Amino acid sequence: MSLAVSHMLDELFLEAERSGMLLAPSDRATRMALSRRMRRGDVVRPFRNMYAPASMWDALPWQERTSRIIHTYAALYPSCVFCSYTAAFILGLQVPKYRVTGGLHILSGKGVAGHGVVHHAIPHCPVEYRGQLAVTSRERTAYDCMARAGFRRGLAVADSLLRLTGRDRGDVLDCLERSYAGFRGISRVRQSMAHADARSENGGESYARAVMIEYGVQLPDLQVEIPRPDDPHRPFRLDYYWELANGKKIGGELDGLDKTEDESMRGGRSRAEVLFEERTRGSLITAMGIQVVRFTFKMAQQTYPLLERLDLYGIPRRGR
Repeated sequence: MSLAVSHMLDELFLEAERSGMLLAPSDRATRMALSRRMRRGDVVRPFRNMYAPASMWDALPWQERTSRIIHTYAALYPSCVFCSYTAAFILGLQVPKYRVTGGLHILSGKGVAGHGVVHHAIPHCPVEYRGQLAVTSRERTAYDCMARAGFRRGLAVADSLLRLTGRDRGDVLDCLERSYAGFRGISRVRQSMAHADARSENGGESYARAVMIEYGVQLPDLQVEIPRPDDPHRPFRLDYYWELANGKKIGGELDGLDKTEDESMRGGRSRAEVLFEERTRGSLITAMGIQVVRFTFKMAQQTYPLLERLDLYGIPRRGR
């Protein structure tokens, strides 16, 4: 590859980077030059006719990768309207990563799929904008995702819908009932909305709570603040909190590797420092007479490991 062509590609990549997009070449010569770089391993093509330097792409978190694909597609097809899981990602609703990264969901006249794009036929669908991106309305998007999901995933959507809108659960459900009564999946939407709680902070917390609901576990309070003995102005906050009939107090924590493995979430601290702070936090909470039960999202996915952990701490559930 000549120096001139190499310089041209570098400039095009830089321009795409500044725009928060991927390089989408419009001519055959540029595509062929990019293909040669791909064979060398210097360039990747994460989506049809979209290219990025391999080193840059590998360093991006999945959310940023998804955002760049979406913005590039919107620039190529300005009239497109994103829906379903893609719209949910844009709007900030909690949906599974595999649903978001599995392809782009686009509103169109008929439902077909191909080349990483799934087309949905949704007549008379309200549309709104997030910057330059056209999406189905937040309520319609949430409805579509809940209608397709099981209860565990649907509750995460419902929780995030309340959190983002600041609206009352009954008000949102009434609105959905008026708009979509008789639509496919309405019973799933009702079930998810009936248990929705805006205090749940992420999809993992919602999923674990859905397991508790399914199996009749005594429901916890959410995001409860506990004054810390060494600094009352900086209280601890527990994901879940139970006060049992026998007076026992139990805090629940959904543990994730992000706290220690994701450098952006460590705030400049080392893994050892984060782990030490977590152990100190747990010790102080225990010293206040609150037992702390910890579990992972994987345990919630497998169901019985979570239930057995809660049973071990004496948290009541139906049938025991």
